[in-house]
This record gives sequence, C-alpha cells and structure tokens, in this order.
Amino acid sequence: MICSYPCAFSILVSILSSFVIISYAFNTSPFLLFLSQAEARMIMAEQDQDLEELGAGVDRLNELGQNINQELKVQNQMLSDLDRDIDEVN
Repeated sequence: MICSYPCAFSILVSILSSFVIISYAFNTSPFLLFLSQAEARMIMAEQDQDLEELGAGVDRLNELGQNINQELKVQNQMLSDLDRDIDEVN
C-alpha cells in the first residue's frame, strides 16, 4: 500500500510527537534525541575532558590546602614556643 502525502505527513507528525513526549519523559531536549551517535560521542568526550580538568583543579586545591595546613602547624608551633619563652622571661 502506498501512502499519500497527507498520510506520510501524519506519520511524520506522529513520530516527531513521540520524540517530544519521550524527550520530556527523560527530561532532555527534543533536539538531543536527534543527535547522531558521532555527535553524542563528541559531546561525551568534551564532557570527559571538562571533568578531567575539573579533577586536576580539585587535586591542585587539595595540595594547596595541605600545604596551608602544614604551614599553619609550623606557625602555631612557633607561636607556642614564643609564648613559652615569654613566660620564662617573666
């Protein structure tokens, strides 16, 4: 059976409507459902790169925090020593 133009258009509208309904069910944009696999892989690769950069930044902040902590311990000990020396003088 050959479908006429109105029939083909009706089928296309039905398919597009299904994509919109599915997209809202999965809380995503209808456009994203039309992405090709290559585009989806490219987007995921960009997200992976962004996450790696974020992870590197978190690692740097962790190292900086540890260095600050170590410096504070040293300075706290120096203040304790100074306080003790002042008490001995008095």
